[in-house]
Amino acid sequence: IKEGQMDVLLDNHPQGTVDLIMVLEGQVGFATANREESFLRKLIFVGQQEQKFSFRFLPHNRLLGVTFSPEGFGKIFRFPVQELTNTGLVGMDLLEKEDRFLMERVAEMKHDRARILLLNDIFARKIYENDLPFDGIDAAIQKLRTSGGQVTIKELAEEFNMSTRTLQRKFAAKMGISPKTYARIARFNYMLRLLKQQPQTDWMDLLFHSGYYDQMHFIKEFKQFTGVTPGKYLDINHDLRDFFLGEE
Repeated sequence: IKEGQMDVLLDNHPQGTVDLIMVLEGQVGFATANREESFLRKLIFVGQQEQKFSFRFLPHNRLLGVTFSPEGFGKIFRFPVQELTNTGLVGMDLLEKEDRFLMERVAEMKHDRARILLLNDIFARKIYENDLPFDGIDAAIQKLRTSGGQVTIKELAEEFNMSTRTLQRKFAAKMGISPKTYARIARFNYMLRLLKQQPQTDWMDLLFHSGYYDQMHFIKEFKQFTGVTPGKYLDINHDLRDFFLGEE
């Protein structure tokens, strides 16, 4: 739950997640590198982002946010995550009638704890009812995620006994982006976690342990994901990034 008293613009980098944001009061501005800011109300789905994106929180906003793995989001809502890639959309327009009713019930509740408990019940029931098995693509996604993006697509395909083309096609259907792009995002977020844990570490050591072997390529990727250089990034307020990374 987040509640703000000021007009705040916060930039963010790709997280490798799909986010559900329930706007309990006010509206939220959302913009990507290629799309102008739009203001969204009630329920927002933020899909996988491949570049920097931003939120604008207005005075007296009150929000409830849930972060999903993309494959988990698809299993709960049975919604094609590819349609959310690089967007932030009004979620109520995308849900089935029953799910819209349930989300409205959550928003109308008076206490935050009651909202969270009801959401947990809703998600658990939908996972049970949809009964989608954990398959080879799920295992490949998990391997890529837990490795910090340091497994090649060829290695994944060989380990899970499928062609690279099949892996790429099925991966994109579940995740909304290609395995190569997801690996870059996973590696980048792994690097940021290392930086948070060891803020005084030497940059070259950090890059080596994160799987970056070309400094110029790293700087280019860093600017694509954050919009700024590594040095500038360290001076930016990290509240929103910490929120999505579960650090608060």
